[in-house]
Amino acid sequence: MLTFSPINEITGHIFECFDYYLFLKDYFKTCILFLGSIPEEKLKRVFDDKYIDRYDDISDDIIVITEQQLKTTHKLFTFGKDTVVILCDGNIH
Repeated sequence: MLTFSPINEITGHIFECFDYYLFLKDYFKTCILFLGSIPEEKLKRVFDDKYIDRYDDISDDIIVITEQQLKTTHKLFTFGKDTVVILCDGNIH
């Protein structure tokens, strides 16, 4: 899953991404790519407060790229054959 949040706040959109992840991980190799301004420590804290699973147990499947990293680093993400990318963006209307 790929998501972007332009604000440094936890919204229901973030929980939606975690919910999708927790459901899909039992059936597929799944990860979440968070793009935006929410620090990983904040994601970890809210995840651990809400879910039975622990963030440390899923952290290998979570990629966080800050807005600053987006501006200064160019990374190429490649996906394997038969890969589906789910775009979860609460800002798309």
